[in-house]
Amino acid sequence: ASVLAWNPDYVLLDEPTLGQDFKFKEKLRRILTDLHSCGKTIILVSHDIEFVADLNCKVTVMANGKILCQGPASEVLSDEKIVSEGKLDFPQLTRAFKNLDMFSSQRIFSVEQAKNIISEKIKAKKR
Repeated sequence: ASVLAWNPDYVLLDEPTLGQDFKFKEKLRRILTDLHSCGKTIILVSHDIEFVADLNCKVTVMANGKILCQGPASEVLSDEKIVSEGKLDFPQLTRAFKNLDMFSSQRIFSVEQAKNIISEKIKAKKR
């Protein structure tokens, strides 16, 4: 935290959520969001897929020292091939919907997206 007093252009964090509880992660997420909105570049190394998914930022997935994919978290972390090759898990919401037959072909990443798709299914059944 004292490094931020120097007002750096880049902030590098290595596994900042390791061993942290939900309350700390939420505070960290707000800090990172604020820093990014102030024009700071955040480089975050993490295996905490849920945390990265909630940030919904640009991500880079690496495996064996090579870049597999770069792009928006919502696209990269819901791509079955990339998740498999990167030896990652899907975010919980994505995984839950992949396990439901009626939604298995759709890339669901956010609560808002899930709500909209469920609402559409309900409306379609009422017709």
